[in-house]
Amino acid sequence: MFNTGRAALLASALLSGRRDLLAVAMDDRLHQPYRKALIPGFAGVLKSATAAGAHGAALSGAGPTILALAPAVRGAAQVCGQWIAAFRRRGPGDGQKF
Repeated sequence: MFNTGRAALLASALLSGRRDLLAVAMDDRLHQPYRKALIPGFAGVLKSATAAGAHGAALSGAGPTILALAPAVRGAAQVCGQWIAAFRRRGPGDGQKF
């Protein structure tokens, strides 16, 4: 039920231009709680996206993708920069650096 409600909220937020609802709408309880453990530093990466100006961010349910909805190109560039920094702080979990 939770994810069904969030999917409806996401569609409504996108159709109405209510960017303020996107972070809540992108919340997930179906797969993200189980898969986030596979991505070292995941919580920090999501927080860095919203701190950089993204409207919301989430782990994709269909594959190994973290996505963010950000305002225009400049916002996307800021989010990407924050994500790179967040991943570098944490590392990929196997001792390698990006």
